Amino acid sequence: MGNSPVIVNMAYLPLLQTLQQAAGFNQTDADHLTTIQELLAARQAAVSNFLAEQFTFNCIAEQNQRQAAQKIFVAWARNAFLTPCDELYAQRRWLAGLVGLQVGISPQTIAAKLESFYAFTAGQLPKDLGFTYKETLLKSLNVDLAFIGQCYSRNQRLAVDKAVSSTAQLKQAFAAKSTIL
Repeated sequence: MGNSPVIVNMAYLPLLQTLQQAAGFNQTDADHLTTIQELLAARQAAVSNFLAEQFTFNCIAEQNQRQAAQKIFVAWARNAFLTPCDELYAQRRWLAGLVGLQVGISPQTIAAKLESFYAFTAGQLPKDLGFTYKETLLKSLNVDLAFIGQCYSRNQRLAVDKAVSSTAQLKQAFAAKSTIL
């Protein structure tokens, strides 16, 4: 298995539910997510353009990794408000965190992109929906940020292993150049 994080040996739903409860997310919010998803589907062209632009990760040097990250995050965003909030819903969020971690996207970069996505979504809502839908989006954003943060924390070994490997390679390269001098 090497440096690969473990995806299947954990139930993600209990963690998601704990974070939702802490954020005050309830059944009314879950119902709001369904409405939000329907509204976004009606604005598919604007959403697609935004997602393609927003989830371009220029911070990733390797093109294959950049494209893989974009594909995962765009798929996550397209399904961000699908309900029910079940194990699959939780797994999508965990996968976004794992992909970000594996390709070296900082949690701060992910947070900024998620915040932009949620702000864009709030801007797509009709004004007559009222404040409660924006509250739902804020709760959902907070849950997503906390959930992905947990993913980074629990899989920190992957990041440390990557850094150690990179440091070892630098030391080898430096040692090789030092013998030439």
